[in-house]
Amino acid sequence: NIILDNFFEKDQKTFKSKFNLDLLRYGSHNNTIRTILILHNIALTHLEDPYNLFPFNRLKNIKTWTLEHIIAQNVKDFETLQEVKLWREDICEMWQEIKTEKENTDSGEFEDMLNILDECLLKKNLNNANAQVGVISKFLEDFLGLHEIDNLCLLDGVTNTKVGNSLFKRKRDIILNLDEENKLGDDAYVPIGTHHVFQKKYSQSKIINQMVYWSGKDRQAYKDNIESTIKEFLTWA
Repeated sequence: NIILDNFFEKDQKTFKSKFNLDLLRYGSHNNTIRTILILHNIALTHLEDPYNLFPFNRLKNIKTWTLEHIIAQNVKDFETLQEVKLWREDICEMWQEIKTEKENTDSGEFEDMLNILDECLLKKNLNNANAQVGVISKFLEDFLGLHEIDNLCLLDGVTNTKVGNSLFKRKRDIILNLDEENKLGDDAYVPIGTHHVFQKKYSQSKIINQMVYWSGKDRQAYKDNIESTIKEFLTWA
């Protein structure tokens, strides 16, 4: 199997170093990550329903495909204090889930940063509030390792613009509602793999405890699925 040999070592179990999911990082390996995620979506479509052909025309017609961070990174400036307040609510809810997952998490530094943000909101200083949002976002980026493939999915440029700075919970609502209500035009398309991310279909648990946060367990299940699905598809192919 020539295609399988291109991706895997001779044992046909281990990705070649170029495609090693643990080593790929956003910014340094974008083209490789995009290739893997496209292949994952093709494989998912075939394996879940062999009679449903992957829409290659949609893949080709989309002008801009972006690598979307499932847990947002580089949160850009908000236009109103109300938007900052909503982001604060979401980030606090997410932090509670992080503490539940990581029992020994020290909240001191996070709470100090949050207090500074609250002072900015109290003084109605949007510029300083946005600056502090950036500080908190950078802290979470370093803490959670946001540039790994298990925090990335494919999203068209139009839909990417609509989700903006949203955290997982709101991003999930936007993407699934757009899809369910058929509000996606010819210039937009949510691939099956991305759809599964926001439905948390990769979760190994039959009971999903929370839809607030893309957890470590969610990320591991997603990465495992990328590897196993591609392997099964290429072995079949």
